[in-house]
Amino acid sequence: MGHVGLHVPVPSVTGHAVLTMPVLVPVSDLLGLSRQVTVLAFQMGGGLCDLVTPTNGALMAILASDGVGYEAWLGFVAK
Repeated sequence: MGHVGLHVPVPSVTGHAVLTMPVLVPVSDLLGLSRQVTVLAFQMGGGLCDLVTPTNGALMAILASDGVGYEAWLGFVAK
């Protein structure tokens, strides 16, 4: 859930990685997870957050061009 809170003010995937990977990699090393699994989990989480983050410019542009409201999109994604 912390990633969602960080994804709103920092919608850039690269910026998000710079802020979170220095924390996630040592934690994954302590847990015995491979770094590849950690990166994959980060990418999957970032992609899912991009579907609902209102600061994601690409999402908002697509919704605007298709005439879909953000609230309607959230209702669709939440199903």
